[in-house]
Amino acid sequence: DMNPRTWFKHCFPPTHRESLMFIGWARPHQGGIPQCAEMLCRYGGLLLRGERALPSDLAAQAAAEKAQSERCCVQTPGYASLSDHPAFMDSVASLVGCEPEPAVPSLLSPTRFCK
Repeated sequence: DMNPRTWFKHCFPPTHRESLMFIGWARPHQGGIPQCAEMLCRYGGLLLRGERALPSDLAAQAAAEKAQSERCCVQTPGYASLSDHPAFMDSVASLVGCEPEPAVPSLLSPTRFCK
């Protein structure tokens, strides 16, 4: 299927798993393609080194992501490569293991809270 929304993270067609990756097909509705591509390259590198594995239910997760993208991008149904940038980046960051720190500092760290 040539619709990137049917691929896991707009990158991995379920029928080919990690043997085929399309980097650059995740296009955020705001932000840039290079940031999405970099995160997917990091994940792809971890897959190729054997440090991560694709989910066993790849097709089901891709279908759930497709439904979420279609709910997010209702005004642009013909642009199949569009994704919700914050949600996409957070989901790939959790796969890579580089989640950002919470934006609101904890009261348990008074110095950081004051800054």
